[in-house]
Amino acid sequence: MFIMLCDETHKPGSPGSFFCYGGVVFPINSVSHICGKIEQWRKRVGLGADDCLKFRPKSLQKNVTLDVYYTLQSDVIKLCSESDCKLITSLVHKDILKKKHKEEYVFMGANKVIGQFNYHLRMSAAYGICLMDRVEGTNHFKHLSDLSHKGLEFPKSGTTEVVRLDRVLVFGVTADGLSHLASATDIVIGHFHSICTAASPIKNDTPSVRRQLGTMLDCVRGDKGLWSAVSLMPKNRDSYSTVKQDYDKLKERIKDIFLKKSVSPAT
Repeated sequence: MFIMLCDETHKPGSPGSFFCYGGVVFPINSVSHICGKIEQWRKRVGLGADDCLKFRPKSLQKNVTLDVYYTLQSDVIKLCSESDCKLITSLVHKDILKKKHKEEYVFMGANKVIGQFNYHLRMSAAYGICLMDRVEGTNHFKHLSDLSHKGLEFPKSGTTEVVRLDRVLVFGVTADGLSHLASATDIVIGHFHSICTAASPIKNDTPSVRRQLGTMLDCVRGDKGLWSAVSLMPKNRDSYSTVKQDYDKLKERIKDIFLKKSVSPAT
């Protein structure tokens, strides 16, 4: 049994060219260990009850320095990697999203990630639970109800192809502060996006963090290798000639980082 928490990063209007939606898949038998460690580390470094542990630091206690915070983030990524967690992501160019409503592009990314999660579960002869992060202005419950009862719908040759999400037994919604797993998910997806897109240099872009993220991507079962875990959307990108070059650069960078492992981290 697995539980996947989903999150998004770099919405339209924020720096960088790509919006990322992703999910971190936790083996159910590792959840108590992961949550226990994060709780222990929060107390050790002095994070208060109101201090969020996320990719982008917010207000912190005066005794918690940014260096301590970044080290804690690295520890969380390593913990997820060593706990056999998996990472499933989708990336889409923000220029394509300019005319789309928030609900449309969030659910577009979620559908891709949840569909791949279901496929991974089927390939692994397993079942799972899926929790989406709450995003203001979107009707998560209606969308998840449709996924549960109807499945994923794909227009095809004048008809609609339906893929039932038969391996996902429970759908739900989570939010900031409800679980240490939500903190881990935000940290992992934030680092993946920033390292892959080079949207802005980050302190934790190190060979060890890249290796740990790569291990989480490698764990995803599918017939497309790395691209079973990383989806570049939409498929018909050739029709978006103005952003095709950005997609080509992103694809090569992802291959260099996680397949060739030849791109040096930012300094």
